[in-house]
Amino acid sequence: TSTLTTPGSTTIDGFLRLTDRDWDNSGTVTVSSGTVTLVNSNTVFTNKPGAIVDIQATGTSNSFTSSTTAGIFNNEGTVKKTVDSGTQFINTIFNNTGLVDVENGTLRYSGLTGGTSHGDFNVESGATLSFTVGTFDLTDADISGSGTLQIINGIVVLADTGAAGGSIDPDLGLSLISGGVLDLDFGGTVTLDSISNGGVINISSGSLVVNGTVTQN
Repeated sequence: TSTLTTPGSTTIDGFLRLTDRDWDNSGTVTVSSGTVTLVNSNTVFTNKPGAIVDIQATGTSNSFTSSTTAGIFNNEGTVKKTVDSGTQFINTIFNNTGLVDVENGTLRYSGLTGGTSHGDFNVESGATLSFTVGTFDLTDADISGSGTLQIINGIVVLADTGAAGGSIDPDLGLSLISGGVLDLDFGGTVTLDSISNGGVINISSGSLVVNGTVTQN
């Protein structure tokens, strides 16, 4: 497998298709429009520590996707959605040990087989971090902000092993849609601002407190 390296500034303004080739980014990749396709599991995009992926595409579209067996997106740096109120999709296996910062609109992960993320997520007020299809393991992840964590027809595991990390912002809202499942396994108490529940919440340890409104759909 050959490797594409991008240490400087890269702008995606069209369609880039990678097959059996890794991409290591140590600079800044700006997705202004178009789609990066990671064709199969032999194709891995790694956003290195200190590197940035800035999703600026407008409307609803795929920023990263796979066409056959799922390609892999490993984030060790920062992935941020900075522009527009629309929805951008990352339709790959997504593993996060860095930071995902949703500043505007919705960033939706549809990873087929999900992914493992022990890093940080920040969801600004009015923004949405969304997971759909697959199982997403967010054990020991820190989720901050006053936006919304949304689960659509998928499974998100939130657990705290007692290691560094594993915190949920009490200003965060939770929305479960179309049978979305939240598996909660915390040693202490998880506090949320609100819940709109059209799915299932499983609590294997710890307790859940909601400061605001609970809506059962």
